[in-house]
Amino acid sequence: MTTSGIKAVLDNVAKRARIVVTCLAEGYGYKRALILTAIDAGYFNDEYVYIFADPNANGFFVPLPGGGRRPVWVDPKTPSDGRDNEALQAFLKVMAVSSNRADATNGTYANFSGEVVSRMRDPPFMCTTACQGDKFSAASQYAGQLHDAFYAYAKSLNATLSKDANAVGNGTALLENILLDFEGASGHVVIGENGTRNPTFYINGLASNEEAMSFAYVFVSGINATYSALYRDESRIWSSRGGIRPAAVPKCGFEGKQCPPDFVSTYLLWIIIGGAVLVICILGCVAGIIVTILNKRAEMARLNELWQIPFTSLAVLANKDKSMSHRSLQSNVASNKFSMDGRSESRNYAFFLYQKEPVAAMKHEIRINFDSREAAAFRMMRQIENENVNRFIGICIDGPQMMSIWRNCSRGSINDVIMKGALMMDNFFVVSLLKDIASGISYIHHSFLVCHGYITSKCCVVNDRWQVKVSDYGIDKLRIADKRTHRDLLWTAPEILRTSISGKSQEGDVYSFGIVCAQVVTRSSPWDLDNRKEDPEELIYMVKKGGHNALRPPLDVHENNDVNLALVEFQSTFLKFNIERAEISKGSICRNPRLKCEGEVGKNRLPVDLTIELSSSRKFILNAGD
Repeated sequence: MTTSGIKAVLDNVAKRARIVVTCLAEGYGYKRALILTAIDAGYFNDEYVYIFADPNANGFFVPLPGGGRRPVWVDPKTPSDGRDNEALQAFLKVMAVSSNRADATNGTYANFSGEVVSRMRDPPFMCTTACQGDKFSAASQYAGQLHDAFYAYAKSLNATLSKDANAVGNGTALLENILLDFEGASGHVVIGENGTRNPTFYINGLASNEEAMSFAYVFVSGINATYSALYRDESRIWSSRGGIRPAAVPKCGFEGKQCPPDFVSTYLLWIIIGGAVLVICILGCVAGIIVTILNKRAEMARLNELWQIPFTSLAVLANKDKSMSHRSLQSNVASNKFSMDGRSESRNYAFFLYQKEPVAAMKHEIRINFDSREAAAFRMMRQIENENVNRFIGICIDGPQMMSIWRNCSRGSINDVIMKGALMMDNFFVVSLLKDIASGISYIHHSFLVCHGYITSKCCVVNDRWQVKVSDYGIDKLRIADKRTHRDLLWTAPEILRTSISGKSQEGDVYSFGIVCAQVVTRSSPWDLDNRKEDPEELIYMVKKGGHNALRPPLDVHENNDVNLALVEFQSTFLKFNIERAEISKGSICRNPRLKCEGEVGKNRLPVDLTIELSSSRKFILNAGD
């Protein structure tokens, strides 16, 4: 019995069966060789059931002289092949059909064997000296059957002699009384009608403690067989297989050709195509999202570059550039002859050329980072196009200090016009200046900026066509940190002075506009500071204090202003926070704060009551009122 021969047999068996029943001689290691060959050939798994048919053997143990035994999974050769444990794990799944009950061999038969050896020394055998040593330490394998046969004969003879004392040799009478049923040394004994023992076959297995155990037995009577289980739960038989009984026919048939087509194999091509399409779609979506994000970031970066002005792109003005970029303030408004030295760098401003155009750079005390909301506001500010709003160029963030860049207006600010100029201002010129300022403020109030917050005569700049533009708007985050002197606060509304100088409102803008109006009419500094005994700090205190005798700016018309004052009326409740204010709407100023204006937006205020007569047909009224 060779390994190749065993494999050849198993190859043929595997094509049509999974239950392998074999009868092999004991003592030669054939059972072990069969199991190990099956393992090596791939024929030993949970699909296969191996059954050893050993009617007269123990199945899992080979008897040794002297009553000993050797497990069939142990290699009888020396040296061993080292696969005893592997063989043991395999034999836990093997069954054996035997005429001997497994636990009887371990218990009842062991006691019987001891009795046999002991009584060999008694009469009539008297075997003492000759029956010494290990060879005679246990009864013969078939001693139990001999015992049961003699016991059955004795029982039948006793029954026969009880009826007829002379029937010792009457075989017919003996057969009539030999129909017996008893538990013998070899197991359960049933004698049939023909005087032979009806066979009982036990289905044995190997327990985890390496001892044989019986799962069931089959009683055979003639051509009939009865199966009787010795277990309560069938899973006990298949405990080494996870408690699951193997299928009679494998799922895919004996040759593996009858597997039901699974979803993957049936639709593999479609799965591959669908998966590829899905992957392409996902990759396309991811790529699209990434490209969109990158494009958006690139576009945002491009747009941000519009307001981010590199310091290296700002060129310092030469003297000739200064003289060409600033105009003189002649007394004759219509004059086209301009000659004036350019403005030099100050505490708050510097002047440069950007892309060959003069620009004004407002200096700021701190260097900060702008978030996306502020960057979006700067991009929107870059797009503002209004004849009375100065063009925002951008922010210089990489210079010695942070600066906001604005289009430079050649005639400077209203403050410059007032303080340095000597030109004569008539009614129409004054109204034109104030209307331009009102129009710029109105545009800001109706835009996303909502309000300015820092209106002074210095942020109202004048171009070479005497058009006023409101500048320095929308940079609150930078302005908050800037150091503001008391003089800088002279245009600030009292309610803002009382709460927070960083606050702002549309009402506060109109208040500041009123101070600018007073400056234009009087051609003086705010509150005529240069001709007052109070310093800026005292003025700010008096404005904040308010009350019934609230401080009001003087309205002494400058000698160079050809303005006809028909009415100058100051009211006792001047500058209260809850005062009804004049309204700025689309560049016009209401004639009366108690009358509705065309295009009215909301109620704001002016800090002075002033009527300027423009002609016989209309008046320009700046009125605070109660």
